Amino acid sequence: MARELLGVLKWAISIPLVCAGWWYVYVLIKTHSILGEQGHITSTAHTHGPGLAGLPNQAWTWIGIVYRNYWFSFLFDEVRSKSISFWVPVLGIVVVIAGLVLYLIRSRGTTFDPVDSVRRAVLLILWTSLVLFAPPFLLDIWRGIHGLYFETAQGRFLTPAYPGLAVIAVLATGELTRYGRRAFPIATGALVLAAFCLYWETWLKRVLERFYGTANGHWLRLLYRASYFKPTWVTETSLAIFFGVTIAAFAIGYVVTVVGATRRSDPSRAPTASLDSVTAAG
Repeated sequence: MARELLGVLKWAISIPLVCAGWWYVYVLIKTHSILGEQGHITSTAHTHGPGLAGLPNQAWTWIGIVYRNYWFSFLFDEVRSKSISFWVPVLGIVVVIAGLVLYLIRSRGTTFDPVDSVRRAVLLILWTSLVLFAPPFLLDIWRGIHGLYFETAQGRFLTPAYPGLAVIAVLATGELTRYGRRAFPIATGALVLAAFCLYWETWLKRVLERFYGTANGHWLRLLYRASYFKPTWVTETSLAIFFGVTIAAFAIGYVVTVVGATRRSDPSRAPTASLDSVTAAG
């Protein structure tokens, strides 16, 4: 087991070093600091700010900005907390965290279990997400407490973590509904449907109508305008076909998700403890 773990760690460390290590070497040569602390982005020379006393406020402000431009619009100052949809991701995050904590407590002691790989996969996903979150967060907090504006408060930096976190969301949903045979497929179906509706509501209102005008019921006409009337094969008809295929693909994926969740909740089809039992529902 120790040899297998060493092999995994070897690849987990060597691949990032090969792919990203050159950048840190470059930064070290240019700024004489492996984190670029002498560069213009992290330089705090001749600045005045609230210091460590302002750290909580800076952190909360940064998270609020990233929340808005991750879930809704990069024009975060236009996103207000007056609509119900604004709080939908908050509710989802709270529910998923609760389920994840329960799972981590229940699965403690199985991290190195040769059969149960789910906990290891979950920890790897969380670590990857933290790697994406921590550098821009810490950089901007450093700048904020020294009186500088945020440079990296952009939700798009966290986008690569979304697929893995979606798997964790399904697992957390399963943990919260593990004592209800039919609760898991219903909860999973509601989770996927809510994410789908939130995406389309956000894209239609905060992107399409925001930049190309009010639809007034004529969505295909608005989409055609957004294409700038080119290339020539893009017409309202081709757009209708494209979106029909898109909705059909979602419907198929939705059915597969709910059916997979239903099979997982059936005791007669209890899956083995592996990551496949989690991804089968997602």
